[in-house]
Amino acid sequence: RQGSSFAVTSPTPTSALVFDLFGAPTTTNTSEFWTIYAQGDYALTDAVTVSLGARYFEDERSVQAAPGAPVRSATFDSFNPRLNLTWDYGAGIVFFTAAKGFRSGGFNSTNVPPIFTPPPPTFGPEELWTYEVGTKRYLFADRLLIDLAVYYNDWSDVQQTLTIAPGVPIPYTANGGAASGFGADFAAQLEVSDALTLSATLGWTDMEYDTASATHAAGDPLDLVPEWTASISADYRRPIANNVEGYARFDLGYTDGSQNTLRNLPSPPFDTFTFVDARTIVNVKAGAEFERFEVFGFIENLLDDNGTTFPAVGTVTIPARGRPITAGLGVNVTF
Repeated sequence: RQGSSFAVTSPTPTSALVFDLFGAPTTTNTSEFWTIYAQGDYALTDAVTVSLGARYFEDERSVQAAPGAPVRSATFDSFNPRLNLTWDYGAGIVFFTAAKGFRSGGFNSTNVPPIFTPPPPTFGPEELWTYEVGTKRYLFADRLLIDLAVYYNDWSDVQQTLTIAPGVPIPYTANGGAASGFGADFAAQLEVSDALTLSATLGWTDMEYDTASATHAAGDPLDLVPEWTASISADYRRPIANNVEGYARFDLGYTDGSQNTLRNLPSPPFDTFTFVDARTIVNVKAGAEFERFEVFGFIENLLDDNGTTFPAVGTVTIPARGRPITAGLGVNVTF
């Protein structure tokens, strides 16, 4: 046994107040949770290590709609195991990981007009099992790092936003449906010289709903999850005087378009499908770092990409958009 860890976290109360237009508190939410976890590593051989871990999580939540109103409470708990296998073959590693994730449930507002049926007072937790296999390897005298992973996600009891009646913009949360799918991540970093470093990433996700629910049909993609993402960057640094280092950086990021699906809203007047644009963002920055301060200039969104970052959904008719092209000068001082 090479090492282990064990810890207990004491209950940590948190609370939040929601204010109305006049500043008076209307809703108080409280969460008290504790967790216990342990992990142990064991060397099967000089090259192969197995790591086993587990976490138990319990979350006691309560909500009070207004001062003096009844307090509603519920407890959500989960046991989350994790397994990791690592093979160190000298020039790099190969790994496999299986782990379970958890998100607590919560409460819905039951204060709705009497002509509508109130939503369920609570919604349950959701769970995610993820399985990943990958490798990390250095090449060319450790100047090139390659990082590649392929994963599979299995998501159940998905928390989704519904409305209390078709076309009525009073939302609530409920568990519905399951989703799963594969994905892959690739990253590379090359030290061309002591001054210049190049980096690139590529991500692919192909998750979809496996079962039908009030908001989705089987085969619908996950909401607002792009299929492809990518980036490239170049970072150049070199001394230009005593205790002064000059630098220049260029980065380009690409995010594929994505879809948001709301099949429980009548179409028309609402759109069943709304979309986020594919976006390409280019940033440049150059400056100099002194012993105690830094001066720099920058241009963000050099191509002035005006694509949407969040769609118009339901009664929200104007989509969100990113920041337009922005240029500036800056100074950072270290005290």
